[in-house]
Amino acid sequence: MPITHPSHLLALLLLIHTTTTHAHVRMSGSKQKYAANLLPIRNAPSIGSDGRASVGGPCGGSKKWRPDNQPPEVLYGGKVQVSLQYAAGHESPSNLFVVTMACSSPDESDLVADSAKATILSSAVCRTIEGGIRYPVPAFTGRDAKVIECSLPLLSNLKGGQDGAPDENQGRCSLSVQDQRKWGGCVDFLYVAKLTAGGGDAASAASTTPPSAPLVEMISSTVTSIVTSGPPPKLPCCGLSSADLTLSAGDTTSSGATTVRLSGTASGSNCNAGLKFPSNTITLQMSDDGGKSMAGLTLAAPLVLFGEPGDQVFSTTNAVMLGQTMAAAKFVSSGVLSIVMLGDSSLNPTVCDTEITFVPRPRPEPRPEPEPVAKEKTYGAPCREGGRCAGSDNLSGGSSSRRAFSFLLLFLMVGVIMVGVVL
Repeated sequence: MPITHPSHLLALLLLIHTTTTHAHVRMSGSKQKYAANLLPIRNAPSIGSDGRASVGGPCGGSKKWRPDNQPPEVLYGGKVQVSLQYAAGHESPSNLFVVTMACSSPDESDLVADSAKATILSSAVCRTIEGGIRYPVPAFTGRDAKVIECSLPLLSNLKGGQDGAPDENQGRCSLSVQDQRKWGGCVDFLYVAKLTAGGGDAASAASTTPPSAPLVEMISSTVTSIVTSGPPPKLPCCGLSSADLTLSAGDTTSSGATTVRLSGTASGSNCNAGLKFPSNTITLQMSDDGGKSMAGLTLAAPLVLFGEPGDQVFSTTNAVMLGQTMAAAKFVSSGVLSIVMLGDSSLNPTVCDTEITFVPRPRPEPRPEPEPVAKEKTYGAPCREGGRCAGSDNLSGGSSSRRAFSFLLLFLMVGVIMVGVVL
């Protein structure tokens, strides 16, 4: 639906906002899991969204345990997956990721690896399942995500813990993945002896429900370019700086997957000339053949993202192109689209990752009711031969003749009376 009213256009321009984030470490929203459930990243806007890139501490600068993030339940002794990755430019043989755990609504300082409240989980309960084979996991190469699986310890094995099942306050727990500089991210959860939704086996059963598509059409609001390139002399990656995108619910597939449809334009200009992009510009495009051919995102042929049964996000891996580089895209129903560049993680990225937020399309302003027009009261019949026109003080020719005859008759009668008086 086009926006033609000036006030609508102004509102849209005010909504579009572009920022740039210089990445260091971050958590990927789709890689923090307990069974089929995603764990909320403390410094992410919603469950399933990527965490904010930061060097702010073991929780990425987010201080407090967040009940507003709707932390899910994790069964006492359950097995979880957590992940962390660097931006490019942080390659170092000293890089090493470990997992810490603390309970009783821990704040960020409680999760620092050498703090009084944080327990560093050992290789007896944790193992690396992606991005390495050892734990603690070396992270020499920077951008490739390291995924660690841990069987959570008993509370009695945690610093400050106690025997038995966790109570309500102690059950508010967090896990942090952090490097030797205490850069990291963390997830919050409720540690429980029994799951309230279906009993102790509920988490082990994969969900068969796909994610829900937005009920209303949404439009792009803010664009955040996440700088993943290394420091000079490496060339800075080029990021998207503007977006005019529309996202709406699509059809359900025969396999039961829900879909969303993305159309419109997004581009980035003023790229470093050394990157050799045409006109120093990159544009969001689609490709279904690995980049051999590309096309724009139109209403007739939009980019389709799929939410499979059991997933909590909509995604597509091999259909997005930015600056001649393939990318993965995912959308969280709360309104966040993430675009993560693919390719060799050991190379300096030429295109930055991007996060675009969406808001419901504003409803058209109602048109004001027209003011009533006062009607003049009219008398008589419409104009007709020999009659008076309705609502008009002008007389027709026939009416004027009759009035003249009446005056003449009156004059003659007065004259006759006067003559009679004289006689």
